[in-house]
Amino acid sequence: MREQLKRRLKCKQKRAPEMLLAALDEVIAPLAGQKTQVEAVVAKLNRMLELLEGYSFDFDAPAPRPAMPMMGQIVHFVSTTTGSW
Repeated sequence: MREQLKRRLKCKQKRAPEMLLAALDEVIAPLAGQKTQVEAVVAKLNRMLELLEGYSFDFDAPAPRPAMPMMGQIVHFVSTTTGSW
């Protein structure tokens, strides 16, 4: 891909193609390492899926929440403390 780009670049300035190719090289350089990392993650996830293949579970439904009291029924508690500021 880099060579195709180099052939297609037709700039009047001599450094323009070299600068563009250098920028492209900087973008391409970390891709091999990133690909390796992603492949390792995919392998781990596939292994996790294999381990969970025959697994099933049941769970209890959560306990029902009490109904919210109406505003007139809310009891307010006030605490007082004594002391100096």
